[in-house]
Amino acid sequence: MKIVVFLTVVSSTMNVLGLAYWKFELSSDFILTYFFEGYCIWLLKDFFSLGLLHKLLHTPKYYYLHKLHHKWTKDTSNLYTNYYFDLLDIVLENAAGLFFYIPLKYLVTGSFRFNLYSYLLVVWIDHTLHSCNPYSSCFLNPLLDFVFRANIRHSLHHTVINDYFLFMPWSHIFPSTKRAEIENYNKLHKTDVD
Repeated sequence: MKIVVFLTVVSSTMNVLGLAYWKFELSSDFILTYFFEGYCIWLLKDFFSLGLLHKLLHTPKYYYLHKLHHKWTKDTSNLYTNYYFDLLDIVLENAAGLFFYIPLKYLVTGSFRFNLYSYLLVVWIDHTLHSCNPYSSCFLNPLLDFVFRANIRHSLHHTVINDYFLFMPWSHIFPSTKRAEIENYNKLHKTDVD
């Protein structure tokens, strides 16, 4: 429920301020823009928020702000794990990409506006990262989902807690690293993911 309220407040505020807009047209340009913007927002969020703030939230001084989200370890599910966030935690982790994307877009294109459908892709990726199904399609792109097993990486983070802070598993470009993480996942979760 918190995430629904949060997203409603964020999208409404962005609309009122003129930063975001809703426009849907089924064209290849729109779909490419939607995915490009969504991936950019998500990657900026992952690098700045999760790479820096997420680690900080796992220190003893600030863990109380993030502890609720780690209520589940090996039994994560996108049906319930995503809804267990403290409000400050969800703002720091999930909305941070917008704070970096909007000024960057203005510097590159001269416009700060973005389509809220782009942000829905960010929400989708974050949501499916918590699925208990290691074969979930996180990126809605078969090639990216094949190379980067983000769901497995984030499940390891919930199990180990003080490692695997980034959502994007860049190390999965290397088959040996990817294989090692999958084997670690199989060992910890008593599964047989290939």
